Amino acid sequence: MSGSEQSKEVHPQGEGNREAEGLPAAHRVETFGGPIQVRWEEDAGVSMYGPLTYFIEFLKVSGVWERFVDECPLRYTSRNAPTKNEILGTILFSVLSGHGRYAHITAIRGDEVLPPCWGSSSSVAKTV
Repeated sequence: MSGSEQSKEVHPQGEGNREAEGLPAAHRVETFGGPIQVRWEEDAGVSMYGPLTYFIEFLKVSGVWERFVDECPLRYTSRNAPTKNEILGTILFSVLSGHGRYAHITAIRGDEVLPPCWGSSSSVAKTV
């Protein structure tokens, strides 16, 4: 048998991927606020915050976010001041969401789902 005949026997044509067609099944994504379940909906509108969930998981798993927050020289002394994590998270995710002006941060501050994903309480993120 030649080499080409052997490869046909080992990997016959017609063998496709084994994934079911359609939307992927719901899966778990780790965030700083705890795990969340992500599922795709066929008829739902597009959310600009949906892909940020995966970026937050990357930041958590890689340890990049903790190092970034720890090394940031930002310091507030007021008892009412938000933490570095809350300030940096609000600014980062506002920029990643495409906000070009400071006034647009209100969209992130008013969100009830995204701030807890990076470890910020939504009530404190609103004060930034």
